[in-house]
Amino acid sequence: MDPENIDRMFAKLRDETLPIGGSFVSPEGNVMIPFLCEAHPFVALYQPVAANDELFQSTANTVMADANHQLSSNAYLMKFAAMPQWASGNLYAPLDGEPAIKQIIRHRIPQRLAKVTEHFLTEAPDADELYFIPGGDGERTRYLNSWYSRVSDRYAVDQLGLSRIHLNHGNFWYGYRKA
Repeated sequence: MDPENIDRMFAKLRDETLPIGGSFVSPEGNVMIPFLCEAHPFVALYQPVAANDELFQSTANTVMADANHQLSSNAYLMKFAAMPQWASGNLYAPLDGEPAIKQIIRHRIPQRLAKVTEHFLTEAPDADELYFIPGGDGERTRYLNSWYSRVSDRYAVDQLGLSRIHLNHGNFWYGYRKA
């Protein structure tokens, strides 16, 4: 991604007053929303599952096998990434930084993601299901799965009013639908 475009995405954002930016939508329907957490730039990424036949089929198969639930044609995959890693092509690599700052972010980013997702759901009212599948190498995937399992219901269910599609028992995916 062009560094000039990245600078424009985050130019007016401020952690205290305007931590979430506007949506950027690709022709395929992918949505990118920039946001700050402890002054560090991140992006939330929402991908329509139905835009890719292979993705739709594999996601539908997993959801049916694990939850006996038929995937909605308006489902989105949700990911988030630290912008410097994303822009460098390292996509979902861990945030670089001081351990103390990384610890603060780890505790504050779930609530920020909930606010960003609330923003996304307002802009995409047809989006009726959201899926989070931790990405990265084996150890990173296990870590993200463990972290997300501790915070997901508190924000997706309690704050956003979504319903779980299946009980989260370490299946390495989390699905929610509008209640």
